[in-house]
Amino acid sequence: WLRSSSSSSSGGGTDSLDASVLPILQQCLAAEVRKWFDPRKADLILDGDPPQWINGLSKQKEWQPLVKELLKRHPNCLFLHFLQKKIQPNAQQTQNRNNATGSIS
Repeated sequence: WLRSSSSSSSGGGTDSLDASVLPILQQCLAAEVRKWFDPRKADLILDGDPPQWINGLSKQKEWQPLVKELLKRHPNCLFLHFLQKKIQPNAQQTQNRNNATGSIS
């Protein structure tokens, strides 16, 4: 999600960020999410069709620990359960690809 977002004013997205800046930005965003996360508001996201950004977020391994942490704090949050279910198949596919690549060498 963060990597794929783009700014129409600058013509670039996070692809143009220095690689050393991205982890710092992710840490700051994660801290803000921890601080302000509201499970009731998050559940409202699922009232209609899930937004497109959920697919991108579910594929970003950097955010998976935060989702797990929030799920432990808010075990009744439907949005977090939905996101966790989307993450698990992506994590399994990545692990399968890594295992297949490792067996070739």
